Amino acid sequence: MKSSASRPHRTLGLVVHPDRPVRDSVQVITRFARRIGATVIARRCDAERVDGVISLGGDGTMLGAMRLVVGRQVPVLGVNHGHLGFLIEVTPSELEPALERLTEGRFTLEPTAAWMRATSPRSTTSWSPRPSRCRA
Repeated sequence: MKSSASRPHRTLGLVVHPDRPVRDSVQVITRFARRIGATVIARRCDAERVDGVISLGGDGTMLGAMRLVVGRQVPVLGVNHGHLGFLIEVTPSELEPALERLTEGRFTLEPTAAWMRATSPRSTTSWSPRPSRCRA
């Protein structure tokens, strides 16, 4: 199933691991957001406003980010600042190209047992009425 995203993501939620060194990734995200005219928000109470979520950490951070958008078709892009990362395949060095693909809607959806997973040649993005992961 292909994505038919008709508009770029303009309000991006940011979920960060409290102890991982994510500063460089945050700078990439904020620079990217300014360039495309998007807003980045990081408050849990604003989760209903986001068009996409970026998780910086490991699998636990990714699962927490996915819980914030349960019931909504919101992509969650995970950037691996953890150790192993079964759910996350985007590395900090791949962050900016993944953001480009996410905002341009360049991904496809494929069903899995727990969520819809979107894949592109280098990464995956997910949407679901349940928690979902994103590889763009």
